Amino acid sequence: MSTVQSSMHTKKIQLLFVFSFVFHCARTQRPASVHPLAKRTDERCLANVAEAGVWSENGKSDNKRRFNLDLDHDGNKEVALADKALCQNENCYWNLYRIEEENCHVYLGAVSGSAFDVEEPHHVGKGFSALRTRWSLKNGSRVFLQKYVFEEDVYQLRQAAICLIDERGQHQCDTRIY
Repeated sequence: MSTVQSSMHTKKIQLLFVFSFVFHCARTQRPASVHPLAKRTDERCLANVAEAGVWSENGKSDNKRRFNLDLDHDGNKEVALADKALCQNENCYWNLYRIEEENCHVYLGAVSGSAFDVEEPHHVGKGFSALRTRWSLKNGSRVFLQKYVFEEDVYQLRQAAICLIDERGQHQCDTRIY
């Protein structure tokens, strides 16, 4: 096979992975309500976290997953909440909040995945760190990797890659930058 044919074959395989991922997501989506805030201000307190983020119709219940992580490296933990009704195995849509005080949650955005890596900040104390997430696909043989950055007061997707994991555990990825 020539280099041109090999390159075309690789692109066809990459497109096949993208289409299969989109088809998989379209088939497995559950009804969800997305409540974005156009612009967050420090004065905007949410007493009820279901006012902003990705939640099912039952998301207002206590059926949530939760963990804490320090996104801005200030020593105070932010909270990640997911509606269990929207989780697929360990993959969830995580709504991120900064807790100002007892009934004051400030919405930071929503990210998706089963695992998180909080990147080290370039300037400690200068805002929130970028996040890398991993969404497992097809019995662990493929993954969807995403990078979110905190811009304009909310986490936004900036990079995504679909990766095939070979028998040696190596990732072969097709990356898109947004």
